[in-house]
Amino acid sequence: MAETLKDQHENHESYSVSPETAQETHEKAPQRHKSEHKHNLEEDIEQIRHNAEKAAIESDKTRAEAKQQDETHAPKDSFVNKELKEMAYTRTMNRVRQQLSPVGRKFSRLVHQPVINSVSEGVSKTVGRTSGLFGGGLVALLGTSVYYWISKHYGYDYNFLIYLMLLAGGFVVGWLIELLWNISRRGHHHQ
Repeated sequence: MAETLKDQHENHESYSVSPETAQETHEKAPQRHKSEHKHNLEEDIEQIRHNAEKAAIESDKTRAEAKQQDETHAPKDSFVNKELKEMAYTRTMNRVRQQLSPVGRKFSRLVHQPVINSVSEGVSKTVGRTSGLFGGGLVALLGTSVYYWISKHYGYDYNFLIYLMLLAGGFVVGWLIELLWNISRRGHHHQ
């Protein structure tokens, strides 16, 4: 143990520093620390820059591959034609009919025959307008109620033709109201 202490003392003496050198070393230590820190930061920045460039290259490759896959899997330009529409309509009708009762299926097949369907569409755009039906029903109800009360109160015979005339008149009035409503809405949209 004595030898170890002697060796340490000798080593200490050989590394002894003068007070001026110690002062100079003490003053340069923060600068040396700053330069080492700056050097480490520059190395870190270079490493980050290298990693970012590498990630950007990989991202570009991935984006190019995704775009190429999108183009290969993209549907070709196809146009919807009458045949395609009929196929979609038939499939939809079959799917819906499977959920109906047997009587409902037969009625659906009858109603959706091309002839009956075209007549129904035509009627719904002309005679079967909801505004006309509502107007006709309302005028016929109120008109025949008043006419019935007058005929009972004053002793007249009830004429059934009046009901049909009130129904037709109310139908026309309902159409006219709808027509005026649509014209006024179009006028507001253009302004």
